Amino acid sequence: MLRLVVLVVLAASVALTTASVRGDELADAKKGLEALGVRVLTGGVLLASELDLPKELNKANGLRKALIEATKALETSQQLEVKGEQALVDLRKQHVVLSAQLAANNPMNVARNNQLVGALQAIEGQRDLTQKSIDELEERTRAARVKANEAREAYIQFTLDARKLADQVTADYETKAASAEMIAALEAYNKAAGKQFKLAPTPSFAAATRRLTQIEETILSESIPLMGEGRNVARVIVVIGKHQVEMVVDSGASSITLPYAMAEKMGLKPSESDPRLMMTLADGSQIEGRRKIIPSVRVGKFAVEKVECAVLSEEAVNAEPLLGMSFLGNFKFEVDSDAKTLTMVKIAGAEGKASK
Repeated sequence: MLRLVVLVVLAASVALTTASVRGDELADAKKGLEALGVRVLTGGVLLASELDLPKELNKANGLRKALIEATKALETSQQLEVKGEQALVDLRKQHVVLSAQLAANNPMNVARNNQLVGALQAIEGQRDLTQKSIDELEERTRAARVKANEAREAYIQFTLDARKLADQVTADYETKAASAEMIAALEAYNKAAGKQFKLAPTPSFAAATRRLTQIEETILSESIPLMGEGRNVARVIVVIGKHQVEMVVDSGASSITLPYAMAEKMGLKPSESDPRLMMTLADGSQIEGRRKIIPSVRVGKFAVEKVECAVLSEEAVNAEPLLGMSFLGNFKFEVDSDAKTLTMVKIAGAEGKASK
């Protein structure tokens, strides 16, 4: 009986020793994988860097919402500016009518004369206030455009960084899975744990890369060939209505600028009711222009509706048409003088109401 007890105790001791050895082997094998950047989970192994992609993609909704809100704020400011300009035009028309009535009034009709003068003074006061409001709106629009551009740039840069991360993780899987050191470390762990784990991207990583692809598909890009000689002048074909014109790409111009004859040919001939503008030309001289709204402007595959433009007076016979920020400001764009291309990037669906 005593001998049987001793045998049982010895067997238990051997089992405990064996389990302890296996436990040490498993712990050492796990540390070996972790030293190579591999995380060991219950259901398998993965590169620790794989977990960075889902974390990065969690930023997408916030960045997109910020872009939509910034774009909406810009559009609202532009619409208010247009309404202000129209109100100013209406006041000018009223002033012209009342001035004509005052000129035709019988000087002996003092009451009517005073009435007209008072009305004119009131309109002049309203006109000054409206002009001040327009000036403030123009400043607000400039600030809103800066924010919209910053939000667009942040979203695009986020997407580029996420793709770079995804590609790096994929490359690391291929490189490390084939390395002798990784193969040996994984074999040691599988032997100690009694597993058949393989180092490969997980289904979660595949799902994250699919989501990244969907995000990338919202970013539309096109490289458009430039024309013209030299590095300092870049010209591109612009479609306005049924007309194709060659325009100078000018990020320093606040809006599209058209010579009078070209605007007239396109059905954009200015009238007295269109707001007056003072334009500064490249040589520093100033010339009067009129503000118009172009129904649609297209460059390459990108079109923008209701684009502000300035039509120069008839005396600017040698002025070139400029593609300015009233169109370009809707995109992230870059002029490559060496490659002679204008690259334009737009985020599809960024206009409109932000999703909660």
